[in-house]
Amino acid sequence: MNPDFLKKPIITEKTTRLIEQKQYAFDVDLKLNKYQIKKIFEDYYGVAIKSIQTYKKKKIKRVILRFKKEISIFEQ
Repeated sequence: MNPDFLKKPIITEKTTRLIEQKQYAFDVDLKLNKYQIKKIFEDYYGVAIKSIQTYKKKKIKRVILRFKKEISIFEQ
């Protein structure tokens, strides 16, 4: 994963429930748009992304990605 753009996965009680629905939350660089985020994650995990939701929280851009298949964010 490109450490310059993708900061870290978000692991909370809420995001743990999202994983059951194949949704994963990450902090990313503020400069990335949805198309760039989709390309980076699809290339890295090799799984197509169904949808992307982005929002800014203070000076952090957070994304919730819904993949078509379940992925493991801990093995990469």
